[in-house]
Amino acid sequence: MNDAQSTLVVPVDGSPAAADAVRHAAMLAKVLPASLQLLHVAPDTPARLLGTPSEMADFGRLRPLDDKTLRQLQKRAGDEALERARAALPEGTGAEDVRLLGDPATAISDHASGISGARIVIGARGRGRLTSLVLGSVSHQVIHGASCPVTVVRENAPALDPDAVIVPADGSAAAFHAVQLGVQTALRLGITVHLVHVFAARPADLPGLSSSTGGMLIAELMQDDRFQQLARDSARTVFDNIYRTLGETNASFEEHLLHGHAADSILRFAEDNAGQGLIFMGRRGLGQVREVMLGSVSHGVIHGATNPVTVTT
Repeated sequence: MNDAQSTLVVPVDGSPAAADAVRHAAMLAKVLPASLQLLHVAPDTPARLLGTPSEMADFGRLRPLDDKTLRQLQKRAGDEALERARAALPEGTGAEDVRLLGDPATAISDHASGISGARIVIGARGRGRLTSLVLGSVSHQVIHGASCPVTVVRENAPALDPDAVIVPADGSAAAFHAVQLGVQTALRLGITVHLVHVFAARPADLPGLSSSTGGMLIAELMQDDRFQQLARDSARTVFDNIYRTLGETNASFEEHLLHGHAADSILRFAEDNAGQGLIFMGRRGLGQVREVMLGSVSHGVIHGATNPVTVTT
């Protein structure tokens, strides 16, 4: 199994969400161990730097925004963001400052992609699913654009002393990558990995059976004991494939079979059974708009969880 991430890249913009991400990344950097980068991306155009059209108009009436002024504003924004980020670091925690120019989401993803063994740890404000899509939040775009794992830390989330790793497992390659990273983290922290497999709540919800009249009839006639056996067989197959592919490991595992809507079931499990748990899960290769509209499991968990969620591809 590959070594854990060696560099944690934390985008900072001076916001409380970024400070929360810095604190979580500092905890991870200490236990993994990993180096820590504080990354500020200054927008490279006045429109991106100043925000809304009304803000730009107000500023424009006061002074012209020439190249020199733009550079001064970019530097000031970086100075303030990095100063606040360093204030959030625990005493004695080292970190490298990195400054870039460009579109924040693109620059963050490209920068991390150029670092072997990188993981992005990014703060997210408490926005709804559709709102974050329409406004194009940076954290949302980074999740979809980055080729490395991304840990999303919710703004105002309580400080964690992690006591569990939670990994939803569905047999996909992306989910297995999440298992690998979750196991690596759990071994460093000395905590248990909870493998969670979510199955349909009733026969009519089984994939394929609900899409045709004949399938619906089969689902209705299926005996409960047969349905429950299908669920157990599905979980057993997924869990055994994980152990076989992982090979020998000293990690401690617990297995859980849940029934119902996948995202809701995972969130309830995390809240009821692992209040200090770190969630690791795979993201399928859907497009950004399509993933939101289809209600992908990872998207639902990211926007519903209070604890950090790490997404892999």
